[in-house]
Amino acid sequence: MPNELIRTGLFNIRRSEPRATLKDVVVAATRDTTVLYSGEELRIRDEDVLMQIYHFQRNFKLGDAWQASGADFLTSMRWSSGKQGYLDLYDSLRRLSGGKITITRTGSSRGDFHFAEGSLVSYLEIDHIESGSRTIRIKLAPETLLLWQSVGFTLVNWDERLSLSRPLSRFLHRYYSSHREPHALKLETVRQMTGSTVGEKAKFRQLLKAALQSLVDIGFLSAFWIDSDDKVHVRRRRPDELT
Repeated sequence: MPNELIRTGLFNIRRSEPRATLKDVVVAATRDTTVLYSGEELRIRDEDVLMQIYHFQRNFKLGDAWQASGADFLTSMRWSSGKQGYLDLYDSLRRLSGGKITITRTGSSRGDFHFAEGSLVSYLEIDHIESGSRTIRIKLAPETLLLWQSVGFTLVNWDERLSLSRPLSRFLHRYYSSHREPHALKLETVRQMTGSTVGEKAKFRQLLKAALQSLVDIGFLSAFWIDSDDKVHVRRRRPDELT
């Protein structure tokens, strides 16, 4: 997954709230980076689908169309293989192909960067026959290579991610995967980046602690704490700490 996407709030943790249709909305991102998004709101399950697209894309050249079955997606993501699973998948694919994103970074030690307004998925065709073929054809524009080259990418442990049931846990797992030695974040910064609608700081702190504990439970983190200034600290588990 490109770090240009991982370190933003493009995919939020909301679940039950109605999705908003956005127009040039500023997405929470790291310092010196501005992300604008237009399209239907994206959530963690949409990120699951995009990660799976990137996994399939490894076998093809950017700009070339390729295809996979709906069942391939659903099985890999461990989604329901029933009718609703297919409908959810198709809706997510349409959101990813319909949204437009612009990323600009200036004045950074990493150098200036600009990704012109474009879709994460440039071409999508869904061939769904109830009693037969359920084929998905996809193409990613060659320009998306910029996302991978600017500040690199992160290999997210897929089995670990799928073992996490909470959207907040998946968000944190993805974000901290891109940092070998994660720096402290303000609790409010985490809340903004996740897109949480929990207004009470104490309630969000409680949810955050539970999500971080789930990362300890799977062996991804060795420790976490929130200090008196409401800064969130985590420590990645080192290979020599694994049992």
